[in-house]
Amino acid sequence: MLIVSFIEVFNETGQQAALIAHPDPARAHYDSAWTMTVIIAVVLTAIILAAAPAAGSYFNDTRIVPVIQVLSLRVLLGGLLNIGTINFRRDLDFAREFRFGLGRKLATFLTTLVLALIWRSYWALVIGTVVGHALEVGMSYVVHHYRPRFSLAKVREIWSYSIWLLIQAVGRYFETRVDEVVVAGIASPAALGQYTIAAEFGVLPMTELVEPVGRALFPNYARIAGNPILLRDVYLQVFSAATTVCACLGTGLVLVADDFVAVRLGPQWTESAALLVWFAAAGAVAGISNTVYAVFNAVGESRLSAKQTWLRVCAYLPAVAWAASTGVLKNFAIARLVVSLILAPTFFLRLRRVIPITAAQLANAVWRPALAAIAMALGLSAIEFSSHFTFVPLRLLLEVTTGSVIYIFTQLLLWKAAGAPVSIESVVINLVLRRRSGIGSV
Repeated sequence: MLIVSFIEVFNETGQQAALIAHPDPARAHYDSAWTMTVIIAVVLTAIILAAAPAAGSYFNDTRIVPVIQVLSLRVLLGGLLNIGTINFRRDLDFAREFRFGLGRKLATFLTTLVLALIWRSYWALVIGTVVGHALEVGMSYVVHHYRPRFSLAKVREIWSYSIWLLIQAVGRYFETRVDEVVVAGIASPAALGQYTIAAEFGVLPMTELVEPVGRALFPNYARIAGNPILLRDVYLQVFSAATTVCACLGTGLVLVADDFVAVRLGPQWTESAALLVWFAAAGAVAGISNTVYAVFNAVGESRLSAKQTWLRVCAYLPAVAWAASTGVLKNFAIARLVVSLILAPTFFLRLRRVIPITAAQLANAVWRPALAAIAMALGLSAIEFSSHFTFVPLRLLLEVTTGSVIYIFTQLLLWKAAGAPVSIESVVINLVLRRRSGIGSV
């Protein structure tokens, strides 16, 4: 997947983002975007097939050669996706977008699960991924009536917008994967597995909650890009929500890492727990920082997104080199956290070039979640569940429940003490009250 995802990243040339940001795209724009995607997918598939033997030599494992070759089909299939489904996001039709996304994930999950139960082999993951992509392509033509045709009429126009998104995508790969590539070269496959699992779970709050929200909000940002004040106010609401989610889940994972790994993954993954602590903290910081990308891209400043991504890459490379020199896996995770903390302010300094936002406004959205996270950490540390409960699943349940209650209560108390400003707390409370009112009226 390291090899496939690296080559696949060159397919992320921003065609869909270009269509969303365009005020009034014609059919030629859709057809040109789809044609670009297909051509790039074919080229990348050929490159992956050619690179497979070299990858087997680098990782000292010839078993991965056929795996990479089969996974190349995932890239080819991805290029055939119906470009019309992008209108779900353009038209803010999130219900259909959700159903389409849920359907493709369920298809991949169920296929992989059945194959895993039958084969008991890693090939279940490989074939499940490919079959899932094939089903996704088929579903895309079922759920949307658009039928793309080959066209190059608007390629230049789309490319002028998306080139910086491609540069950003390549930077994101190096930012998130270069450590795994280095670990793969100096450690055993088992050690790489421990490291990769910890990294994946550490960034779950960002990849499964914050980033999807950013993708969903991108069309909204694009529509109000001409009104900087309104864009700032909307972003502050999103920033407040992202900070709350990342602070709660990131800190929570840090506090329950050992029990989480024991229950969720099993005893063979015990070594991942020490790594998960650092990755969870780094993922929380990155999740908060990365909220600026959608704003940059919506206002046509994708160049800023690319620059910020590559700044993080340039800062991370020497940190990875240091970690590699020590030969200690935990140091790679520590390096990621340190770099994320050091560079976090630079994201918001660049944001101030785009919208009229102040440091005080940003700090006002951060301090309540930060103090609530500290309260949760102090509360769980004081109770010492490990001394009272030896049954790990029950202990994890109690830790999660207690931590959540402490976090939510503390943040609401601080919000009330601050004068109940318009923020994520007020939005959630209003939603709950409206739902209760609706149920009551029914």
